[in-house]
Amino acid sequence: MAEDNFTLAHRYASALADVMIELGGKKAATALQTPLTEFVSLSRGKAGLFFANPIFDREEKFAVLDQLAKEKKIDPHLHRFLQQVIRLGHVSCLEDIAKAYGDEMRERKNQIQGTVRTAYPLSSEEEKRLKAGLRRVTGKEVLLNVSVDKDLIGGVVAEVGGVIYDASIRSYVSRMQQES
Repeated sequence: MAEDNFTLAHRYASALADVMIELGGKKAATALQTPLTEFVSLSRGKAGLFFANPIFDREEKFAVLDQLAKEKKIDPHLHRFLQQVIRLGHVSCLEDIAKAYGDEMRERKNQIQGTVRTAYPLSSEEEKRLKAGLRRVTGKEVLLNVSVDKDLIGGVVAEVGGVIYDASIRSYVSRMQQES
């Protein structure tokens, strides 16, 4: 995503979160993530080509959006938000806006997304301890996507907020070799 789209998407996401929290609280704001993501998925197809096409004027795009909102039972607040995005000609940013909205809501709930690669499947207790350790380091609740990586001999590699925490045997051996 280009820097301008990044900034624009985050501004939209922040404004949408502010409005949703003001109108319905954090629960309503969080609940909007799913319909926003569903609309983005829908807009990847023919609907997206239609909304991005400059041949069609705003009124035609609004009419199609209104029809989609009725058929898909789109939240009225999301409907108004999408009208604004269309009005300003930023439909091409919708996917980035949806991602930024998810990031914004996690940030407001003091959460952060993370990924963990392990040499073997973690038990629920091991995953709980790992989350607790990452929470101490980051100061946030860590939402983990855990996957098994057969290339790891043992240990874990976690990436949280762009920081890599490598506690794998491979990195330990590598560090030992460098120190020798």
